[in-house]
Amino acid sequence: ADPTCVNRHGRTALIALCMHSSVLQKRRPEEDEVLALAQLLVKAGCPVSARTTTGCTARMFLGYFHEPPGKLRKRMEELLQPEVDWVNMEQILVQELPLVDKVSRYLELRRRGLDLHELLFYDANAPVRRNTQDYIWPRGSAERFRPRSERLLPLWEHLMRPLLECCWLTEPHFVSVTKELLQATEGPRFSDYNWPHQDNRACYREDLQRVAASSEEMCRRHLSTVWASLQDDDSLANLRERIGSPKQSGSARASCAVCWADRVDPQSAFRELLQAGAFGNVGAIVEWIKGAVAFGSMEMDMKDHEQARHLENFFRVDGYLVLKVAIANRVDCYFQPAVAALCSRLGVLHQRRPVRTVDSLAKEVDTKLPAALQAKIRDIQQDRALVEFKRVRYIRSLLAEHAKFRMAAVDEAVPLLRSSIGVDTAADAAKVLEAIPAGQSPAGALELVSARECPGGLLLRVNFQVAAVGGLVELVGAPTIECEIEVVAKDALRGCRALEILQDLVG
Repeated sequence: ADPTCVNRHGRTALIALCMHSSVLQKRRPEEDEVLALAQLLVKAGCPVSARTTTGCTARMFLGYFHEPPGKLRKRMEELLQPEVDWVNMEQILVQELPLVDKVSRYLELRRRGLDLHELLFYDANAPVRRNTQDYIWPRGSAERFRPRSERLLPLWEHLMRPLLECCWLTEPHFVSVTKELLQATEGPRFSDYNWPHQDNRACYREDLQRVAASSEEMCRRHLSTVWASLQDDDSLANLRERIGSPKQSGSARASCAVCWADRVDPQSAFRELLQAGAFGNVGAIVEWIKGAVAFGSMEMDMKDHEQARHLENFFRVDGYLVLKVAIANRVDCYFQPAVAALCSRLGVLHQRRPVRTVDSLAKEVDTKLPAALQAKIRDIQQDRALVEFKRVRYIRSLLAEHAKFRMAAVDEAVPLLRSSIGVDTAADAAKVLEAIPAGQSPAGALELVSARECPGGLLLRVNFQVAAVGGLVELVGAPTIECEIEVVAKDALRGCRALEILQDLVG
């Protein structure tokens, strides 16, 4: 077995062991099997600093024990103790160094195993507060689980804000470091039970919004300047005129929402997921089924038909998201070489972009829900009189009623397949438009759907023929799948990524 494997919730074998170590120790208290297994996983290369999709690490799950710290937890925490502590990071922040040197030293700490996320949101030395009167208590309300403002503020003041305020597009690694810092400071997701802190950046939120807005404007000015600099004999003006009224293609997009919306047979849905290669191994299948069962039977006081309806909704919506991403990953193996071949023929730069994940697609779909429905969900989430399981039930009931709408929104979301092309002149961008043929194309070819200007260049919607991909024609229900190609100046590629980072991680 591969010790680095994770399930759909982002849990590694080490995280799962820490989650259930107290139960395992109770069953066999005389043996150190739990600790021995943890040592074996660490030695085999299981990542100690891995985080779940909710933002929790193995050491944080150790802190969720209901019992006071015991011998097992102490030895487990010693085993998982990172080599680099906050003291090392603090020395970099307080020193009067050029920003380039601070970033270099930070990257050196990352190579030595610095886990910034855990250091900012978990304090292993803080006491565990337990409400002995209630059986269920909010684990995240303990002092050890909180945004540590005494560390977040220095990090923001001495490293994050200078990065956002400087021309961070000039250094190749500044963009990746800024993205990493913004991801690390996001913190765990809000949950009444596990993490009751609604804003992990509350101590510097106002300053962050101001600086991020200024940085975003700087990125847009940079992209506009670079794109305008490509003008050669009015070629840029001519290009804008050509894309002013793009012609829509008549080809059908890949969509199987209709058949999935009307399907109530989980066996048929699961068979299609297997055909699309949605699961990498048996463990992934088991985890997905467990998630489906938990989705349908979480509330013990629900009637059987209500639980069945929620289970059906899970297979409809979540299964459809998984299916779309699985198809996209298979088609991407053919789509990227097709774009690369086009770039090679034209003498321009090709840059591959990753396929969208299930989580990012789900977020996109949720933004397309009707405004009235989004307002209802916000009201339920903010109703402090509701306990967590009732809040979840009400939201699921609302979403179950809009299952067909959500699946239709999947097909209207931003295309899953994405690629970037870097050009030297506006004439090169025009060549790209001319090289993508209109109308029906042979298998594996690209077909232009629409083109519009975006920061730094053009954003093309294209259809990619998937007829050559064995077994997928029947699965997707149409001969093409819609993709996105970004055509920008070579010097603007880094700026486009920076703009995406600000929009995704700051808002």
